[in-house]
Amino acid sequence: MKLDRLPWIDISPYDQVLTDLISSCQKRDVSLICVQGPNGSGKSRILTELLSALSFDVTASLIALSGNDNEVFYHNVEVSSDLLHLNDPEFLHHFTLTLESILKEKQHFYILIDDVEALSYELIAGIMNILNENPAFKEQVTLVVFMGVMPIHLEIRRLFISAEMITLKGMNLTQAKQFIDKIYHYTHQSKQLTMSEVNHLNGLSYGYAGRLIKLLEQYLDPTNQSKSYKAWWIAIAVLSLPMMGVFLCFQDNSNNTEIHKEIVLEPRIIEEPELDPVPIKKEVIPVKVILPIHDDTQVSLSMNAVAESELFIGPTLSDNSETEALNIEPVIQTPKVEIEPVDLDNNIDKKTVYNYVIELGRHQSKEQLERTLKGRSIPGKAQFTQIEVKGSKIWIAYIGPYGNEEQAQQGKAKLPASLQSLPLKVRKEF
Repeated sequence: MKLDRLPWIDISPYDQVLTDLISSCQKRDVSLICVQGPNGSGKSRILTELLSALSFDVTASLIALSGNDNEVFYHNVEVSSDLLHLNDPEFLHHFTLTLESILKEKQHFYILIDDVEALSYELIAGIMNILNENPAFKEQVTLVVFMGVMPIHLEIRRLFISAEMITLKGMNLTQAKQFIDKIYHYTHQSKQLTMSEVNHLNGLSYGYAGRLIKLLEQYLDPTNQSKSYKAWWIAIAVLSLPMMGVFLCFQDNSNNTEIHKEIVLEPRIIEEPELDPVPIKKEVIPVKVILPIHDDTQVSLSMNAVAESELFIGPTLSDNSETEALNIEPVIQTPKVEIEPVDLDNNIDKKTVYNYVIELGRHQSKEQLERTLKGRSIPGKAQFTQIEVKGSKIWIAYIGPYGNEEQAQQGKAKLPASLQSLPLKVRKEF
């Protein structure tokens, strides 16, 4: 588990440092920026995020150098093979030729150097002289270096006295707790550390992200976990021995018991004398007869005058045994009123409603867009669509839709810093 393999975690102070660094790079009057911090403070991870953010600028090119490896590990322009190795004696000459050819096509050029203190003093001084002696280079080139804070590199540090300095600070206890919880979430671990444990780890790491992750790896050492599991299995095996002894004794006693013959009881049939049937009296219940009414007359009929198939028969609540006459009033029929259907579509004030989205970026390659957005904290899920602009098809990544433009602007302002570095735009839905 390394910091550069995790998605960018929007937690202060790293979130604010990345925002300030991107803003300084976009200022054309700033030509030299120095980011300093101790080992494990997250300098290399911030450089990776800065590369991703600056790659969206189509008017600029960039190149990234590694001091520890003495080579160019990233470039988005064509460079000669002689420029890829920093220990080449002709590196400064090829470096000057590359700058001149690139600035003929691009408006700006970014140079990022990681672990600059690992490079030789002569090489750094040569690069600084090339940028300072040519006025065009000084206005169109931005140099961003990342270095440690060890006092043994004072000679190289003097070269960056005029640079805009950004110092990485450690996290406090609350920020460290949020950082650890998000790491466990990304690594799909359900472990929760107490505040005392977080305080212990934060004190040992001085609040720096890279050091904190290394301590978490030791804190969750799989060998220690396997030892604890072995102890649990041994304890369970020891405790289960008495129960196994009792079970074996019970089995032995059950095998020595005598087998009893099964006794079958035959059923005994007893004949009972037949009883005479008891006559059942049928009680005649007086009923009322209701016939359909065709005229305004009252009808009262007896049971013998009407066929059973035409009657509605039901018991009466009268105490008399004879049928009672029923006064039936004529039914008043209410005339049916036809309701005309109302055309709701014509009565509704139709207004054209447009949804708005937040454009995250655009590129001719969808894969390049996905690589750029990978690891960023995106609310919801990024969507992709392809449109045609000036005869060429490009892919656009966006989030939304929002109900109106004001909601989209508010959503854009609340996006995390890792997305604020992108060329965000609010526009109507595609």
